[in-house]
Formats: sequence, structure tokens, C-alpha cells
Amino acid sequence: FDAIEAELDGLDTQPTQGLRADEGEWVQRSDKVWKKVLAADETSGRWTYLLRCLPGASIKPHVHDSAEHIFIIEGELSMNGKQFQAGDAQISVPHSEHTELTMPNGCLVLVSI
Repeated sequence: FDAIEAELDGLDTQPTQGLRADEGEWVQRSDKVWKKVLAADETSGRWTYLLRCLPGASIKPHVHDSAEHIFIIEGELSMNGKQFQAGDAQISVPHSEHTELTMPNGCLVLVSI
């Protein structure tokens, strides 16, 4: 039992951690937007998450305290007058401002901040 307890106690310190597609929780953030956190580091403030946006979704204008990296997995979104589609990536520098983001046809986006 001591060996089993030692292994369980060490799970949080493993060098890699995984999250299966059917694990984690999709949390509704607004009428047509859901968020699923993939990784969060409270110490550094870094987050990686997915945004699932239904057709017609929008996100209000906002400013980022840190850099934000996004990758469009599915669909498309419009941000700051530019259209991004599946396969596109975008980086926002710290303190940059987004105008309203719109997703006329919906999208799935990987976000890292």
C-alpha cells in the first residue's frame, strides 16, 4: 500500500499530463460560446483552452494583459477587421485590444495565454 500511495501522491509531479477528448468540462461562457480548459498554471498565469463558438457567436471587445496565441481548428472568425479560417493562427501582444470578435458560421479555436 505504501508504494501505491507514493505513486498516487506523485501524480501531480509527472513530467507530462494528458487530457482525453472525452475528459474535461465544457463551460458555457455566453449565449453561444463554450470554454474547455486544457491546462492551467496558477503560478505563471498561463492557460491553454478551447473555445467552441456556435454560428452567430460574438465576444465583446477586450484588452489582454499578456500575449495571446490562437489557432483556428474549425470554422472561421473575424477579429480586428481580418477574417481567420481553419489552419490560421494569430498572435496578440500584451496590452493589445480586440474589437468585437464575430463567428458568423461558428468555430473551434485553441487559445494559449
